[in-house]
Amino acid sequence: MRAAVRLAQPAWGFIEPGVAERAMATPAADLASGAWDERYGHLRTEPEFDGAVRRIVSG
Repeated sequence: MRAAVRLAQPAWGFIEPGVAERAMATPAADLASGAWDERYGHLRTEPEFDGAVRRIVSG
């Protein structure tokens, strides 16, 4: 996901820029290698997806 797109989504505003880049590295690699499609490709054929963003804070 491009940084400009992430910044337009409020949930990403709570995350430090370096953390966001690290969080996006694995999905980007999975998409490039085809691993994402192996695990989740079936979601592409679903008529809709009701998902949520979770924020987990560790102290």
